[in-house]
Amino acid sequence: MKIPRRLDEILPAAAMEKFLDVLQQPDISGKVREALHRVGLQDNSPLDKVKEAWQQARSWLDTISASTANPEGEPLTLNATGQMLSSSLREIPLAPAVAYGYAKAATHYRTAASVQQKATSAVEHLLGRHASTWLGSTAEALRLLASGDGCRGGVVLSRVDAVNIASVGNIHAMLSAGKHALREIGAANGVSADDWQQAVVEPGQCVVL
Repeated sequence: MKIPRRLDEILPAAAMEKFLDVLQQPDISGKVREALHRVGLQDNSPLDKVKEAWQQARSWLDTISASTANPEGEPLTLNATGQMLSSSLREIPLAPAVAYGYAKAATHYRTAASVQQKATSAVEHLLGRHASTWLGSTAEALRLLASGDGCRGGVVLSRVDAVNIASVGNIHAMLSAGKHALREIGAANGVSADDWQQAVVEPGQCVVL
């Protein structure tokens, strides 16, 4: 679909202006005002408001059409997703496999295996090739952390994650009640990769992600 450059390509602006000018003639405007009064409208200048509304709409549409103007003069097109494409891409069809990939990404659909792989890769990138375990139950993970003997170097936790979780409770309180030292890192609004790398320096530390 071609993107209009001017309002004249969408609406007959000149004809609309002429129509409003004709309505402003005394004999016609008087009859229009009389007809409006008969149906209960007591506005003394209805045509002026119609003209003002038209001018505002025209200014708004002109702004929109101008914002889509291509400085190189090439016509822009809209594809099926509503995105604007250059004219050089106008005739290129979207392969079914690519379309499926876009749809899958848009719905945020992920398999359990891909989530596990991505999580493991994130740990390796941030913390090196240390052992990691991902548990599906937050409550079970916290119980093991608080009671287990595998965290001789203490527990490292992001301050962002030291919060209350529905049906679980306060993470900070539960870990603090355990036998391991608890260390919070980062700020209340986030934690960086540098924060993690500077915190994980002792052997036997457990990191909660």
